[in-house]
Amino acid sequence: MKKKMAIICPCLLAGCLLLGIMIAEVFREYPYIMPTIPGGVTGEEKEEAIRIALNNESVKEKIEGLEYEVRDVIAFEKWMTGEKLETVYVDIHIKGTGICYTAKVNLTEGRVTRISESYCGDKIGEEKSRKASKIAQNDPRIKERIEGKIKERDYEVIRRNRLIGKKLVVDVCIEIKEPPERYVATVDTEEWKVIGVWKAVPGTFFEKGEEIK
Repeated sequence: MKKKMAIICPCLLAGCLLLGIMIAEVFREYPYIMPTIPGGVTGEEKEEAIRIALNNESVKEKIEGLEYEVRDVIAFEKWMTGEKLETVYVDIHIKGTGICYTAKVNLTEGRVTRISESYCGDKIGEEKSRKASKIAQNDPRIKERIEGKIKERDYEVIRRNRLIGKKLVVDVCIEIKEPPERYVATVDTEEWKVIGVWKAVPGTFFEKGEEIK
């Protein structure tokens, strides 16, 4: 049972996180909304929303040549009136990564009005991310800066999946607490090597500043 929970909980957490991101995004535009339960779209609306999303040129450019799956189509309604919004959100997950693209689809107008990227959780993607983190921390340029320091007490590690073309890379941010410094090591998950180390721009986690040779 414990092993099963270890697999289920991260997926459930990632799903909740993605839903939370969607709600926050919609809330900025439409106060007093909530997701409909269940998905709030009919079979026809779901098919139409997916068709519109996958035929959008910007979406096609992002997913072309990649394995993906449509995880969900979510509608929202105003909680005081029950009026359903004319837009739905199509969640497209890139397999083997923690990356999801969410296409905001206006069903009335038949078009995609916005595309956003978020972290949505994926077992394979998480395994790659953890492996990349270890490789980054063993890079001589990073090791020099964390030598003698204890992880989670003296420094934190933050990871981000992203695509360069069709290649998944992992940015690993090493945040040193004292003196306060941040370094970003980018790991190629095909060749499993660090392809660059940079100082993070002050006030950011992943924006790259001066390169460390």
